[in-house]
Amino acid sequence: MQDSIHGRNVLNLIQEMPQPISTETLMSAINESFGTEAKFHTCSIKGASANELIEMFITKGKLNQDESGIHFVGCGCGHH
Repeated sequence: MQDSIHGRNVLNLIQEMPQPISTETLMSAINESFGTEAKFHTCSIKGASANELIEMFITKGKLNQDESGIHFVGCGCGHH
């Protein structure tokens, strides 16, 4: 098992999914792809749960959440 998964991998997963995505569908896909106990990191966080990671992406504008679900906005991270 990998120690920590880069958040970019989750953004890639979301980008490939039909939009918008319900929170339940997204969490199910993350758990299926990375495991229910997976921890995630980015340049700004370490050891985040899937829920914490998604909340951070919404706060940073990489994802948007409205009444229809979660939408991929984009990532200016330069794939570092």
